[in-house]
Amino acid sequence: MSDRLSTSSIRLADGVAVSKFLLCKLASPPALVLSRTRPTVLCIGGYPFTGKTVLATEIAELWPAQAYVLPTESAILSRPDRLARSLDGSSTDAHDSAGLMRTLGRIIEGRAVDVGEYSWELGARVRVVAAPILGDADLLIVDGSISTVRPFLDYCDVAVALSPANFDEWLSRAVDRDVRDRSWSRSDAIVQNRTKAQSVDDQMSRLGSHPSYYKVVLTRYDGLDWAGTVA
Repeated sequence: MSDRLSTSSIRLADGVAVSKFLLCKLASPPALVLSRTRPTVLCIGGYPFTGKTVLATEIAELWPAQAYVLPTESAILSRPDRLARSLDGSSTDAHDSAGLMRTLGRIIEGRAVDVGEYSWELGARVRVVAAPILGDADLLIVDGSISTVRPFLDYCDVAVALSPANFDEWLSRAVDRDVRDRSWSRSDAIVQNRTKAQSVDDQMSRLGSHPSYYKVVLTRYDGLDWAGTVA
């Protein structure tokens, strides 16, 4: 079994790739969205290690105009700060949510803003980079577990949350990733991922209504051939 994800291989029951499914939804937004003069906003949330960033990158490459991926981890607190406050990396409290909202607002308004770049290996921000200026034909993708909770969800034209059908298999893969790529101890990785999963489940249970919100449940893990269903 491969421990790398290829979200372009996640296909729905009818064989359509998740990326193509979402692009179709982005191409036919509600009438209210059509009247806006701002970038289209796609939010990709859900469990850690379910291919959110790979999916975001693939959609950005397929978008016909400019696309920019804003990672919510750009506003995450440092790992020492999170551990001191017993916070996991998927909870809203583990982020500077107010700062992330300001960044999101400036990008949507077409204004200049710097975005932090976080290193999971180091557990801290390593630098800041300038976000591109987006126009109304462009796409902003907000990538991260908290992107599909309010108040961030209120800015989304289309939102998707990825979650595993088999929790134990997901946990094993997520722990292996954190031990290998982030230099965490196995015991810490197990605790953190269990806590992250609980945070995501709690967040998704409080979503309420959204006209274009989709939950994709990953139902098969077979090498790089993953399958999902829209719940």
